Amino acid sequence: MAPVGMFRTTVDGRYLMANPKLAELAGYSSPDALMADVTDIGRQLFINPARRTALVAEVQASHGWIRGEQTYRRKDGSIFHGLLSIQAVRDDHGRILYLEGYIEDLTTVRQVEESLEEERSRFRMLVDHSPLGVALIDADGRYRYVNPAFTRIFGYALNDVPTGRVWFRKAYPDPDARREAIDAWKEEYTLAGPGKVRPHVFSVTRKDGQNRTIHFRSVATEGGQQIITYEDVTDRVQAEAALAVSEARYRSVVEQSPMGIVIWEETSGGVLMANPMFSLMIGVRREELDRFSFWDMVSPSEREELRSALTREKSGSGIPFTRVLTGLRRRPGPFRFEATLSFTRFHDQPAVQAMVRDVTESEQAARWAQHQQKMEAVGTLANGVAHEFNNILMAIRGYSQLLAGLLSDHPQATRLIDKINDNTHRAAGLTEKMLSFSRLEEGERTPLDLNHMLQQVAANLANLLPDTIRLDLEPAERLPMVVANRSQIEQV
Repeated sequence: MAPVGMFRTTVDGRYLMANPKLAELAGYSSPDALMADVTDIGRQLFINPARRTALVAEVQASHGWIRGEQTYRRKDGSIFHGLLSIQAVRDDHGRILYLEGYIEDLTTVRQVEESLEEERSRFRMLVDHSPLGVALIDADGRYRYVNPAFTRIFGYALNDVPTGRVWFRKAYPDPDARREAIDAWKEEYTLAGPGKVRPHVFSVTRKDGQNRTIHFRSVATEGGQQIITYEDVTDRVQAEAALAVSEARYRSVVEQSPMGIVIWEETSGGVLMANPMFSLMIGVRREELDRFSFWDMVSPSEREELRSALTREKSGSGIPFTRVLTGLRRRPGPFRFEATLSFTRFHDQPAVQAMVRDVTESEQAARWAQHQQKMEAVGTLANGVAHEFNNILMAIRGYSQLLAGLLSDHPQATRLIDKINDNTHRAAGLTEKMLSFSRLEEGERTPLDLNHMLQQVAANLANLLPDTIRLDLEPAERLPMVVANRSQIEQV
């Protein structure tokens, strides 16, 4: 079958001959079917009948071939495109006998062209509306195209930067910066070669004089053209720099905090982050903490209560709350700590954060202060009792002295009065001890032989000890005398 549809027709539009290819193009099963059915070519096959009328007139006026693209309608109504070549065949007198010619099917070509045009339009629309600046540069350095975003980013239109040389002068007004940028472009182009994307970040001067940080991505074609995209990353770079500063400050605060800071995974308790102070508190090196669970660091008797508190707080207000707990550490042993706990997210996973303060010493100090308050209360009571008791002793001593004067000639009464005086002296010593305990009176200081006083105390103590306990006393030789309050020494 011939690759083109061949025909002969009358001037008024009837087929005299048609080959199978023409019948196929027109949607008929055979040339006979085509010639039988089509009696007016202009009306039945041409999309625009007037076009054939004009074409016939042109052929009649010409003595050669007429060529042109035409649009036809098939038998089923579908459209096809064909390249028509037609001429008039004349007799010896110049009269037209018939028209002859052929049609090349352009349907596939036209579809490809239309598809390409559609893709070209779609690509142009994408580029024109792209948020990234786009430029196409010829191999000789001339800018062939810049999109609206390019103008929006830099302030320059295509006529402002006709060549790369002009662009570099405008974008880098400082000669040193310009030379550095050009050298970087050349080096990257040499290393990357055609088809490889070459990313780079430069500081560029806009038309209005502003300096902007631009992320360039360029690629060279085999023909030497360059396609470059431009993204203004100034705000992002500034935000990243500010974030880096903020993170550095936060890290510095966390690392140097006098309080322990720890973050653990909410479900498993695995330690996700801890600062040096927390590591110091529990006696575990920081590089070892990721092998521990926070729950390993809490006394077993307090774990369930803390778990329940965390569950309640999360289902409730979720605000930070404080607990005082007993912690476990390698050395020197258990300690008490106050933890302010809150819920957070760490690396996009639910976590719990604790601000930890060691309260072991403060609790001990509080207990000692409480003990001191109790002792002060006892001392105050002892002081009051001692004074009252001393008043009674003074009365007894006075009356015994009066009796001694009245009964001086009765030896037996005198002995009894002396015993009363001896006991009042002993009671006075007890009063002095009570006053010394209360710390409200310093008491009298006298020279004391510590060995002798120790022997007296041991003798009194021996009477109080059970038979199963033996008290051995080893006095030091040649111990010097000391000046002290006897009652206070005996308390020691």
